[in-house]
Amino acid sequence: MKSKTLCCLLATYLLVNIGAAQPGTLDANFGVGGIVGRSFKFPSEKWYEGHAVLEAPNGKILTVGNASNNGVIAQFYTNGATDTLSNINYWGFFLAGGALFFDGYTHFQLGHVENPIFNAVAVQPDGKIVIVGKILYESSNQRYILFRQNEDGSFDPTFGGYGIGYTVGPVGTPGHSVAIRPDGKILVGNNSSIVRHLANGLIDSTFATNGVALINSSPTNCVARTMLLQPDGKIVVAGNSAPSPFRPSLARFNPNGTLDIGFGNNGYFVENFTGAYNSIESLLNGQLLAIGTSSDKLVVARFNNGQLDMSYGENGVALVEIAGKFLIGTSSALQTDGKLLVAGYAGTQDMVADDYLLARFTTEGLLDDSFGDGGLVITDLSPKSDRLLDVAMQQDGKIIVTGYAGKEYPANGWGTEYIVARYLSGLEVGTTEKPAIPNKLMVHPNPASDFLNFQLHGQAPSSEAVFRIINLDGRVLETVMAAAPQSSFSLPSDWATGMYFLQYLEGNEVKAVEKFIITKK
Repeated sequence: MKSKTLCCLLATYLLVNIGAAQPGTLDANFGVGGIVGRSFKFPSEKWYEGHAVLEAPNGKILTVGNASNNGVIAQFYTNGATDTLSNINYWGFFLAGGALFFDGYTHFQLGHVENPIFNAVAVQPDGKIVIVGKILYESSNQRYILFRQNEDGSFDPTFGGYGIGYTVGPVGTPGHSVAIRPDGKILVGNNSSIVRHLANGLIDSTFATNGVALINSSPTNCVARTMLLQPDGKIVVAGNSAPSPFRPSLARFNPNGTLDIGFGNNGYFVENFTGAYNSIESLLNGQLLAIGTSSDKLVVARFNNGQLDMSYGENGVALVEIAGKFLIGTSSALQTDGKLLVAGYAGTQDMVADDYLLARFTTEGLLDDSFGDGGLVITDLSPKSDRLLDVAMQQDGKIIVTGYAGKEYPANGWGTEYIVARYLSGLEVGTTEKPAIPNKLMVHPNPASDFLNFQLHGQAPSSEAVFRIINLDGRVLETVMAAAPQSSFSLPSDWATGMYFLQYLEGNEVKAVEKFIITKK
């Protein structure tokens, strides 16, 4: 792209010193402005979602999710570049654009498997990776699929008992969570049951009744959405109970699969936090923290043996609300300093224009004022629905998240894009955060349609400085020579609606970055 000379708007520099990056800001050293958006060049699909994220033992970022009716495994380098997964060679899976896809319509020895969606991932002490999700089996019965990879990404043929590396769960068990016991046995959490597998993937018949512990459906009609393996081997499941009004529900099972009647009320906690709709979407160890939603509010509750811990928040519950917004907590992680991170989304009542939501709480259940804006970070990537579905901590203290963002595809209209992003926590764990760049970009209007004004605050541009505009795929669309810190640029009419990034570079080093959105003219 030929460079263009900037049109000067002001003749003088406006220099503003910018301090160190605050906790809750996107990590400029990851992807483009802290964000990686991928569609994996999978031609027929436009609905991509990242469902789970973790830092693998090799330091890479491992995610699982789906592309419409195809399961996805995608791995990223520490700078956000997509790993090619070159070690994969497994019947029924194929590579596309750096991600591994389960093709969604393959005949295996176990039967006819369709429409896989991968929901959870865990790593064994030996580095092997266990993934669980949901499928249609023989075209009608919803079940879970459980499989294992070796550390290098190849599939483990010793798992599942059939020499093919995977197994399928009982009828009516869509897998949503997975946990690995110290003895290598694997627990799979479903809507209405917990199933335990031996380390080789076969169902462990010594657990509960033939390997399956049923969550009592009467009288509370509990639907489990998340599962937690406690250090003592006990298993907590949580979700909501029906019929309306929905109430948050918890149940705990002993290591052998029997209900722990010493927990809550005969093994259960079913009690409204507030409002008409309540649900628990995530659980954390320690003092048993439950994260979810209560009507339009983000909720965090702390429990002690199945009863609310009244010393936490207000009577055991921390509620967060923003006027005119519905706040949903989908996932959580604990920092090494004990602070709680909650990820999710914030939107209007129709939930068609959600934004990413990150919140950080102190150990007492209060929003942490040192994080973002009063403890909250809201990131808007598109005019459509943007949602975070999982959060995890890296060993260096940085925050990694996955989910999706709205994206307009030229041939297919609006869909979603698979997103991985990294935020700074302010922690210094094993390494020190790089000092923040001294420059900051301001862009307006934002969203923009015809033109973009931008202004550099901080140090004056050097003789080697340039501005450039990049899309979510990291492709450079326009490079502009830096003649002054304040300038404007006419937006081409053929650029698609969506999110873009304006970068300021000195030499080949990015010194500042700011996102902006283009809307239809």
